[in-house]
Amino acid sequence: MSVKTLLHDFYDLTRLPLGIMAAVFGFTSGAIVLMVQEEKDPVTLLIKTPEYWPLAILGLAIPFLIVGASMAINDYHDYEADRINKRMDRPLVRNPNLNPNHVLFLALSMIALGILVSLFLFQDNLLVVIGVILFSFLGISYNLWTKERGLLGNMTVAFSDTAPA
Repeated sequence: MSVKTLLHDFYDLTRLPLGIMAAVFGFTSGAIVLMVQEEKDPVTLLIKTPEYWPLAILGLAIPFLIVGASMAINDYHDYEADRINKRMDRPLVRNPNLNPNHVLFLALSMIALGILVSLFLFQDNLLVVIGVILFSFLGISYNLWTKERGLLGNMTVAFSDTAPA
């Protein structure tokens, strides 16, 4: 398997644009909270306060990892149905070199890494860590259970989509 194919499959598995969007929303929300807490304008906070930048960049990883993991779990869970329906837009169906178990391992590793990053960044605010764990659970539960439950599935997605903010 070529590196290009592997990167394309990772892009598809994790729905990379959704992870980037979640990271940007999380960054924006965090900047707003800091502006209110520190009583600083955006220019002072984002340009004249460089000590926030390493933490902010690391913080981008949390929603990116959790969203990407949820999307990969979705492909893992739907693999048989996608294969039967010949969904060639799905990387697990399109690329026989991808192992569904490896995709599941990747997804669970991404969740674990997202939780570890949140523990590192927010060790003094366990509510944030609990939130990361809760939204990780919601992503998994949507794929395994609530997706087929109509309104409950829609509510799970709506609630999860607001998580980064």
